Amino acid sequence: MIDDIKDSLIAVAFASVGGLLYFLSNLDGEKPFNMKACLIQVAVSAFSGLIAYICVINFAGVSPDVGGAFSGVAGWMGTRLLKIVELAFRKKMGVD
Repeated sequence: MIDDIKDSLIAVAFASVGGLLYFLSNLDGEKPFNMKACLIQVAVSAFSGLIAYICVINFAGVSPDVGGAFSGVAGWMGTRLLKIVELAFRKKMGVD
């Protein structure tokens, strides 16, 4: 169980880095750096990454290493991934 927790925390770290990199890549010279927006982006990315990690480990049966990579991509996607998951779930449940 300790290894599972450790792997999950590593995946969350990958997702957080992905979210931070996405936030930094979208900065332009016109707006000043906003620490609150950055922290929100990183938190949402960590959440998205953990969801992605749990899903690919449990449903796709991939190794924790591959799950960590998916977690990083999910962190980069952030709220966009959550919207995709929501739309897929609604479609599967037959909700418009």
